[in-house]
Amino acid sequence: MTDATARFYLPYIMPAHAQKHLTHNEALRYLDVLIHLNVIDAQRTLPPETPDDLDTYIIPTGTMGDWSGRDGQIAIWMDGIWQYAPPCAGMHRMGRRGSSADNL
Repeated sequence: MTDATARFYLPYIMPAHAQKHLTHNEALRYLDVLIHLNVIDAQRTLPPETPDDLDTYIIPTGTMGDWSGRDGQIAIWMDGIWQYAPPCAGMHRMGRRGSSADNL
């Protein structure tokens, strides 16, 4: 058994896991962001200097800084660091700036 789900890489609570509530809460936060993906920008090549918690971006090709080498991934500012998730087949996103939904 792996330690995360196959589609969204949500952490499993393992049998000998201490502080199980932390793992559960982390998975809930990922679900909160990924189930109805609300993206701020998909063209930005540098991470913003002062993101808000749960700000979400799709990383384009050719990025620098913390996003370097993560082309095509979903970047989520969570708990003061960038967390990353791969897009899944059939996933849809909605732009925060009024753009229409599209497939990833």
